[in-house]
Amino acid sequence: MEDAPKAFLKELSGESPDVRRGWRAFRRGSYEDAIFDFNHALKHNPHNAEAYIGLAMAWEDKGDYDRAIEYFSKAIELEPRAEKRAGYFYFRALVWPKKNNFERAIEDNTNAIDSNPSLVAAYVNRAYHYRKIGKLEAAVADYDKVLTLTPSDTRAYDARKEVLAEMGTR
Repeated sequence: MEDAPKAFLKELSGESPDVRRGWRAFRRGSYEDAIFDFNHALKHNPHNAEAYIGLAMAWEDKGDYDRAIEYFSKAIELEPRAEKRAGYFYFRALVWPKKNNFERAIEDNTNAIDSNPSLVAAYVNRAYHYRKIGKLEAAVADYDKVLTLTPSDTRAYDARKEVLAEMGTR
């Protein structure tokens, strides 16, 4: 299974020259340049969800999680395509634990799954967070779903086995 964030980033090509330039800067780790380019794109089109995603990811990598969440939220609000919106929910779900908010991570992964039921990474991430807050039965259910969608995922099989062992020690 390909790493979901990397697969998603491959799809982000940019509809405008500013967004394309922003993604190139982001991939180089030049976050200030990326932020400048994404903001410039938004001056031309304030409804460009991908520019907001770029801003969110740049701010997240700079450690400003509140600003990242704000921009992920704006992109989610603007994105009409369910599959893209699922990816945006998934990425926002990755930020919440950095603010010690595992419940919101679970909520965003659930929204990602509702938008795209085949987004395996959202099930894995949600299972991990269910486990963190002690909802082990829910974690097992998510790992079961992962194994239904990707039967050869040995990481999910191993994680499921660990959770079942934890449940046996209660």
